[in-house]
Amino acid sequence: MIEKTPLLFTEDHLKAIGSYHFAYVSFRLEQHHLTICLDRRQKKNAINEIVKRELGLLITYAANDSEVWTVSIEAKGTVFSAGADLSTFLGKKDLNSGSTVPEELNEIIIGDLFSQLNKPCLAIIEGDVYAGGFLLFSMCTHVFANETVQFTLSEVHRGIWPFQVMAALLRHLPDKFVLQWCMEGTTMTAQKLMEKGLIDELITNADRDKKKQDWIDRLHRGAPTAIQLGISSYEALNKVQESDRHAFLNQCLHQCVQTPNAIEGMMAFREKRQPNWHSNEE
Repeated sequence: MIEKTPLLFTEDHLKAIGSYHFAYVSFRLEQHHLTICLDRRQKKNAINEIVKRELGLLITYAANDSEVWTVSIEAKGTVFSAGADLSTFLGKKDLNSGSTVPEELNEIIIGDLFSQLNKPCLAIIEGDVYAGGFLLFSMCTHVFANETVQFTLSEVHRGIWPFQVMAALLRHLPDKFVLQWCMEGTTMTAQKLMEKGLIDELITNADRDKKKQDWIDRLHRGAPTAIQLGISSYEALNKVQESDRHAFLNQCLHQCVQTPNAIEGMMAFREKRQPNWHSNEE
């Protein structure tokens, strides 16, 4: 029923995901929730070709596996991500990572990865964020950040413009605010960005696990297929002419009400019981 994300890897690669050695990213699937954790802390979780490939495989897997209902992305170390590894721009290859993740079929664009996930995705930010590191959370549906975290758009001081980050931030923040921030390359606090709407909730070291689990529980009370179809329609709306939007959404509704989970949800409501959601809607 749900349109699958275009594959960056083969279906065989996705099926074999547990057999690969990941050098810089770990993952854990528990009770329909996939936790993805960056761990290239010695390089401030900078994104090189190996990090991008490992993330690409995991997000593609999450988007296409019906057992995954929700996703969270986290990071080890004092920096959530320093953005793109500048050595990559200079042509330096990471030949000693030990990663056995296969090469992607098509170029991986980090911003597109998360926009095509079509599942609730929570970013838990406990370290500072710089430059292209914004792409790892600004396309997520929910963002929690430690109140001590600082966010810096520093590209302009390296002779670069944050093109993709700018596009991602424009989804959440006023145009003029984003343009000025990109030009000035300044630092913002988590509190400031929560006031602007980019961050949803502040967390502390003491309450982060509870708030994460509360978020998972909240999202899993809803039908996973309904949420995925809803996110997919939300992302598609910008491509639909305004005069056609209600017709498009009406088609989405007809598709949604025919799913087994919708039938189960309506039956549960009539029978005054909790619904039993299913992963596989084929």
